[in-house]
Amino acid sequence: MNKKKFLIIIFIDLIIIILIFLNNKNINYKKNQSEKENNMVQDNKINVIINEVKYSITLENNKTATEFKKKLPLTITMNELNGNEKYYYFDEIFDSYPIKIDTIYAGDLMLYNNNCLVLFYETFKTNYQYTRIGRIDNIENLKNDLETGNIKVTFTD
Repeated sequence: MNKKKFLIIIFIDLIIIILIFLNNKNINYKKNQSEKENNMVQDNKINVIINEVKYSITLENNKTATEFKKKLPLTITMNELNGNEKYYYFDEIFDSYPIKIDTIYAGDLMLYNNNCLVLFYETFKTNYQYTRIGRIDNIENLKNDLETGNIKVTFTD
């Protein structure tokens, strides 16, 4: 074999080795990112118990949700408003970052102003501003559990 062919074979082998290395590094990076995302979602889960039914809530990744989670466990009486939501005023204020929400969805857990917790059980359009805290994962029976008057709810880790 002449020297030129030998160098070409070595060069191709080197490129293949580099590509294999980069591919493995990318696979490990994606695996680590996926594990971090799964941990974040698990860390951002809480529960709410309404009429002895437990619902799972996925929290937003923001300071308001973190402050709310620090208050758990928390049992409160939420008042009825407008046939689509329950609310509760805290004595203290939260860091809040209100934004205009065009559509509120059943299951949204939000903060109105800086101290009013709101849990929605109907989907509707709005012009109000809220800070997102989280969202109930499965809203199948939520309306039935929430739609009658003031109600006692318990939020837990």
